[in-house]
Amino acid sequence: MEYRRFYILGGTYFFTLVTYNRHPIFTTPESIEKLRAAFRYTLDRHPFTYNPVKHGLVKAPADWKYSSFAKYVRDGFYPVNWGGGENSMAAESWME
Repeated sequence: MEYRRFYILGGTYFFTLVTYNRHPIFTTPESIEKLRAAFRYTLDRHPFTYNPVKHGLVKAPADWKYSSFAKYVRDGFYPVNWGGGENSMAAESWME
């Protein structure tokens, strides 16, 4: 089978998979803990948040390069410094 995907920088993809012969996995406490540890490991290295300003990752929405905020700035819904205080214009260059 040939899989194709559209590559988007910073994009995330979710797949639903079925194991061979529908063999059950993650049915023991040990295997579930391993899965949780893998998620923690990944989230520590690649933080995901709906509000990076609230979590202290950036000072303004425009500073989070993975945000859809830039689209709303380009479309005129928000000024580039929205939500970041008077002097937050740092990310103006990547939104052009």
